[in-house]
Formats: sequence, C-alpha cells, structure tokens
Amino acid sequence: MKCFARSFFALLLVIAIPLAAAETKGPARKRVIISSDLALGLQGGWRLMDDADDGWAVPMALADDRLDVKLVATVLGNSNVAAEQVVSDRLLGDLLRSRVPRPRGAAVALDNPQATLNSRPIMRDCENDAVRAMMSVLRAGRATIVAIGPLTDIGCLVLNAPDAVVENIDEVIAIMGRAPDEQFAIGKIDGLTDFNLVMDNRALDVLLNQSSVHVTFLQFGLTKQVLVPRSFVAELRDGTPLQRFVYDGTMPWIDFWQKVFDEDGFHPWDSNAVWYASHPDAFACSDANFVIKQCSSGSSDPYNRLGGCAGHSSTQKTSLDREAVQLWLAPQLSQSRSVRTCTAYRSADDQQRFELAVRAFLKMK
Repeated sequence: MKCFARSFFALLLVIAIPLAAAETKGPARKRVIISSDLALGLQGGWRLMDDADDGWAVPMALADDRLDVKLVATVLGNSNVAAEQVVSDRLLGDLLRSRVPRPRGAAVALDNPQATLNSRPIMRDCENDAVRAMMSVLRAGRATIVAIGPLTDIGCLVLNAPDAVVENIDEVIAIMGRAPDEQFAIGKIDGLTDFNLVMDNRALDVLLNQSSVHVTFLQFGLTKQVLVPRSFVAELRDGTPLQRFVYDGTMPWIDFWQKVFDEDGFHPWDSNAVWYASHPDAFACSDANFVIKQCSSGSSDPYNRLGGCAGHSSTQKTSLDREAVQLWLAPQLSQSRSVRTCTAYRSADDQQRFELAVRAFLKMK
C-alpha cells in the first residue's frame, strides 16, 4: 500500500510540474512579418533626404517580447531598395546581431495598369526574395504583416500566392489614410502627401478590393502626434556603436525637418504600427469603410490640379502631382468592405507609454 501511495503521489508530482509550468508560461508571441523601406542615414538616390523613422521602428519590433519577428523585408520607398538593403544589413546584421532573415523586396511599384503580353499578365515585378520569404512564413502558420513601407509586396502576395497562404494573414497594419476631405499639414505647411500610398497606389487597391484580408490603418492625424526631440537623439552621440549609428542617421533628418517644418525633432510614424501590433488596446480605433478617391479629373487634369482631392489646386507644389489617389476612411462612407482605422491614442498615459517604447531598444531612459 505504501509503495502504491508513493507511486501515486510521484505520479501526481510528475503531472503537476508540467501543469504549473503551463500556468506560469506567458502568452504566445505574435508572429510578425515586417515590410519596410528602411533608410536610416541614407541621402541621395531618388530623394535628397530619407526618413529615419523605419530605423527606429524595426529595432523596436525586434526588442518587443510580445512579437516574434519572422523576417524584415525591404521594399522601394524612402530610397531605392538596393540602398535600403545596405542599411538593413548594417543595422540588423552588424549592429543588432539579429538572425531574422532580411530578404530584398520589390524595386518598382506594381504596373498600373497591369502590363500584359498576348493578353497574359506579366508579374515579374512580384518575383522577388521578400515575397517568396513571406509565402514561406505564411505556409508555416498565421502571421501579421506590419507594412511600414509601400504595400507593393503585400499586393504581390494577394495577386500571386495560393488562397491558403493569403488566408493565413491575420492582419495588415499600415501607416496610411485620412478622413474625407482632410488635408495633411505640419504646422503652416500643408498639402503633404500620404507617402506610402503615393509610392504604389495600385497595391492598396489590390489589397482592399481583391482580398478579404483584415487591414488596420493608422491615420496621419494619429501618427504625427509624437515628436522625438533633438535633445534625446543628441544623447546618443558618444554611446554604443548602435546608438552612434542611430544618431548619425537621424540627425541629418532632424536638421532637414527643422528647416522645412520648424519642428526640432522627428515623428516616429512607423513605430506606431509596431506598437499597435503588440499593444492594440493603446489606440482609439473603429470600424470604417473606405473610398480610394481619384484626385485627377481625367485626361484634362493629368497632374491633379483642379481640386479633385483635399490639398490639390492649380498652385500646388509638384510633389502633389504624384498623388493620383487618396485613401478616405469613415463609417458608412461607401458600400466597401469594412476595415479598421485608428485616429488617436486611447489615453494620455497610453501615448506616454508609446513614447517611452520608441526609445527602449536603445536602452536609455
């Protein structure tokens, strides 16, 4: 009897230990694919100056213990994709020592309209390492795509991947969109473009109108609320190699931003998408419908100068000539399918926690 009792309690102990471990184990990390036009420190190429914020958002994602980043893909946008790949290799490989794959994505936007040969579509612009790597991750399980660059490679997935692969996309999180007739402005400077949309508006159309993938848009009015001050970035100058790299890459952007917009810092636009992926409750969001608003009045208005969209006029800057469409988001705006849109932080505390998280990967207060 004693032997049975000892065996019985030993068996209970064997069972209890795994159960206790299971109870204390934290929630599973969210599988994430990042598509980014990573350009921290780049100057020249097709743009005089490149945004620095992707270079803050990607390391933020890698450091987030709620996220399981499966790959970080580069895509045309802030700069040419070959130059962006150099930044990715330097930042993720040399400085962060990350083993996360870094495939190169699309170098050109989707054809618009689609090119064909003998009535058959030519989809070579969708044949790249990033799209193949994304498909591999999605074949292995469900994942969220944090799209902090143009949507080109996501559009390629919708157009080319098997349905079972596309259905494994839990959500696409994008920095994009506005209220109807909203004009983008920073201070006194208005008529700004929705950059990631401008770089490939057909990819947006493909994602929204040729798929049922759940999409969340973080609007301009939300993502412009936080400014990382020059004073904080200046503290990085004499720090670790990572801190110095971030300092060297960010300061020229801040100098440019101050000269143009009279703000002494930079907006961490793309970090919002990373924070939403791991902390969606930090944002005030709602369901909405969408309209891809055509800005041109047709062949008589090839450069969108007749006021078809907010911010456009006969006196507009040439940068607005490239804004063929705008993404309008609002409840019951049209008969489109539903998407999610976020316009504010849920509270002042949530905004403060986000601001701290933007800097946390640098291990500074």
